Amino acid sequence: AEAGAGLRAVFALPVLRALAGVHALLALSMALSGTSVMIFVSRDIGLPTGELGMIFAMGGLGAVLGGVLAPRLGLRLGAGRAMALGVAAFALGAACVPMVQGVGWAAVGWLLAQQIVGDAGHTLHEVFDRGLRQTAVPAALLARADAGIRSAGHGATLAGALLGGALGTQYGARTVLWLAAAVAAAAALLAATRAVFMDDSTRASTAALMVLTTTAFSAAFTSVHWPVPFCPALSRIRSTTA
Repeated sequence: AEAGAGLRAVFALPVLRALAGVHALLALSMALSGTSVMIFVSRDIGLPTGELGMIFAMGGLGAVLGGVLAPRLGLRLGAGRAMALGVAAFALGAACVPMVQGVGWAAVGWLLAQQIVGDAGHTLHEVFDRGLRQTAVPAALLARADAGIRSAGHGATLAGALLGGALGTQYGARTVLWLAAAVAAAAALLAATRAVFMDDSTRASTAALMVLTTTAFSAAFTSVHWPVPFCPALSRIRSTTA
């Protein structure tokens, strides 16, 4: 009953409908990618596990970059447009992975671009998505509306996992990764055309929520105990925030 009330609240507001659509498309994209990315980079391309671990660790820096840029972009562009920019960056990062053709520095560069650009974009989306949800819904309906959006995302994740496995078996991991990038691009297009309904009266409260959420992302990142000192700059960041 409460989940149904949440879905009704989502469908009643244009902002929430747009956010739910973007959230579901991103969940579908990430589920598709999740079925194939490790098979692609480790088996098909043949990158060593040590290099892959170092590359994936750089995603944390991308997340911090997104958190640092979020307040400035939100105040300059508004929450809806800044979120759309983040989703576009995520889609661009997703397209970098299937561009990899073989072992070498070019492969490392493509995968680093995905980790830094894609994770920065994902963080931007998360910051503004949460802010828009909390300013668009009355407090009494916030939990139900959030549950409705999450339900759409969970359904898309399940569909993406099943579809990714079937398509990967039939057509290969690279094809699934291109499909994941295309779905992310569709999410960016939806965000650019629909998730800009927030007016000036809600911008100030969204900006405040945005700063708080950014602080939470940054605090979570700096509390991580990284397994190897792969980046001296990261050690300096941790030492200054400790």
